[in-house]
Amino acid sequence: MAGGQCLLLTGFFGDQLHRRHNLDWYSGIGAGFYAAAAALSSVAAHRRMMAHMASRFDYWRGSHLRLSRELRVQRYLLM
Repeated sequence: MAGGQCLLLTGFFGDQLHRRHNLDWYSGIGAGFYAAAAALSSVAAHRRMMAHMASRFDYWRGSHLRLSRELRVQRYLLM
């Protein structure tokens, strides 16, 4: 859960929070949470998924940031 919270904070809400918080630090912590979940999991599929999330955390962070920006622009198009 902590890794997901860090992903949401640094990705989706990154534009709003980057002036007040060190998002790179939170990103590193988030990737660490996913790596710890991978190391502690007893299910092989879960281990692989958590390890993948840890290794590609910056990719997912960027995806969430792009989604946030697109939704912010498109809200004017939908009205």
